[in-house]
Parts: sequence; structure tokens; C-alpha cells
Amino acid sequence: MEFEYESSPLRVMGYIVGEKGDTAVRRREILRSAIEDQWSSRVRREVPEDQLKQWGDPGQDRYRKVVAKLTSQIDLFWARRDRRRMSEAIRQWEDDLRWLRETFGEKYRP
Repeated sequence: MEFEYESSPLRVMGYIVGEKGDTAVRRREILRSAIEDQWSSRVRREVPEDQLKQWGDPGQDRYRKVVAKLTSQIDLFWARRDRRRMSEAIRQWEDDLRWLRETFGEKYRP
């Protein structure tokens, strides 16, 4: 499988799941920042401008993109044969997705 981009803004911001990933508190700080803040200079330096445009403006656009990104990661790794190895990452993505919907879903509902 080929991906259009090598990395995502979330990854550049330090969002890491799995056995060696960050705590839920740290991951959610990153997710909140990705949704509500302007991109940091590091993100703007390391992520192609056309990719950042796809993530949209802070707020509803970014909320939708973050939800779509986590959902696609879950779907991708559920479909792979090594999903048992990725079970902790999948569980954390699912937990973060639930948190996103509880925290921002009402605010950014269309």
C-alpha cells in the first residue's frame, strides 16, 4: 500500500499510539491542539503545504479531518493480518475517537 504523504501533522506533533505510545492525556493534548490551534512552525516546516490545506482551518474542518484520520487508521489496521500486534494501537485510537466525539462532537456538529 502506498500513501500520498510520508507523515501526518498529528505524527509531526508527536501523536503516537501503541505499546510505546504516549499517555492518553498527552495524546489528547495533541489532538486538541491539532483541532483548535494554528499549525506550529515545526508542522509548517515538515508537512507539505498542500497536505496542510487538506486539514483545513482550526475548528470544524480540523475536527472532521482528525476524526477521519483516526477512523482510517483503525480501518486500515483491522484489515491487516497483524491486527493482533496492533491491538493496543487500535484500542487507543478507538478511545481517542470516543473522547473526540464526547469533547468536540456537539461543538462541531454540522
